Amino acid sequence: MQTAKAMEDISGYIAAVQDSTATAVAAIRHIAARMHEIDDNTATLAAAVEEQNIAKSEISHDVAGAAGGTAHNAPRAR
Repeated sequence: MQTAKAMEDISGYIAAVQDSTATAVAAIRHIAARMHEIDDNTATLAAAVEEQNIAKSEISHDVAGAAGGTAHNAPRAR
């Protein structure tokens, strides 16, 4: 009789551990999916920042060229 009760208790513990494990696995899968989304967003943001840096460099170069041309032509305008 005690053996049957012990087996029933052990079966209940095993079922509880299996349920907890399934819940943990589902949570880990959700976290992994969220991390993948964050990684994708980070890559997109990094690409956008790189494009902005390239545009900023081109604008700086163009402004420097325009300033040089203005400085060169300013004495002729007087």
